[in-house]
Amino acid sequence: MESKSAGGSEAWLQKIIAAAQSIGIGKRALLEDYYLDEFMVILQEHNKMQMPSEKPNDEEVFADELF
Repeated sequence: MESKSAGGSEAWLQKIIAAAQSIGIGKRALLEDYYLDEFMVILQEHNKMQMPSEKPNDEEVFADELF
């Protein structure tokens, strides 16, 4: 019988561990070195870096325009 808490599924810790591992933070480091509120800020900043920017940083230049 699978029970759910009022806030969501019982697998919340596994989801946090999986998110940490996807950005290169191991399970042991997550559990020993980070507070939950610190980790949430890290995830937010990581997501900001992964989102495509509104204006491209790259500019297309042809070879004859370089010199």
